[in-house]
Amino acid sequence: MATQKQPDGFFPNIFAGGVAGGVAAVVTSPLEVIKTRLQSSTIYGTELNQGLRRCLRDAVSVEGKRALFKGLGVTLLGVIPSRAVYFTTYTQGKNLFSNGNRSPFQIHAYSSVLTGAVNVTWSNPLFVIRTRQQLQVDSKGRPMLSFWKCMVDTFRTEGMYGFTRGMSASYVGITETVIALVLWEQFKKAIYETYGPGPINSAVAAAGAKLIATTVAYPHEVIRTRLRETAGENRRFKTFRQAVSLTFQEEGIRGLYRGLLPQLFRVVPNHAIMFLTFEVILRILRSDER
Repeated sequence: MATQKQPDGFFPNIFAGGVAGGVAAVVTSPLEVIKTRLQSSTIYGTELNQGLRRCLRDAVSVEGKRALFKGLGVTLLGVIPSRAVYFTTYTQGKNLFSNGNRSPFQIHAYSSVLTGAVNVTWSNPLFVIRTRQQLQVDSKGRPMLSFWKCMVDTFRTEGMYGFTRGMSASYVGITETVIALVLWEQFKKAIYETYGPGPINSAVAAAGAKLIATTVAYPHEVIRTRLRETAGENRRFKTFRQAVSLTFQEEGIRGLYRGLLPQLFRVVPNHAIMFLTFEVILRILRSDER
């Protein structure tokens, strides 16, 4: 069975990517909150035995069920355009790098590097705010829920530089994007050859690729969270290298994998839902074009 042609132009990929990212973010939001708290050094310190269940119980009992969707607004503000850019950049990148004698592997690798770099550069400020919304409390111990308040606090304390926190770790994390997209293409090709093309098969390939990529590249997530978690000159984690060294000294190698389980529970279905939604919307758009 031949693979259907993807519609040309920017709009189909922008629209489908944005919707896909939004749907996946809403469904997996609770695990995103729990994962961020487990990664942080401010919630449980350096204790490594708190676990997913305890973190979930503490969040709900102290703050209510709304705590599981804390930061969702700013997450959607970042994820919807981010995923629109993600899919569009990757698709256009493949077209760009197809010129010449490059192998399919090289085309996919170059396109994924471009995709990761573009996304990290423009979306980092939004995710700094989201991380601090999920972790910080005000002077009375109440959760800091306001996007505006968190943004102003960051600017007042650190200036524009504060919005670049964790960007170094995010650039290191481009390796995860590269692994995930390259493996997705390889897994998808193998599955399509056996079972034929389709949204579900694409989603299965995406889930498998993301599982491997996240496990390999996970430490950058912990370091990125810690670089973003607090503002001001007195913060403990100041640079990528220093954060890696301090985390390893205090917690060992396990510290670099804090929150991995909820992260896998979140990103694997998130990736599958996102690619499934993306493919379904593209099919609908293709039908409308006939």
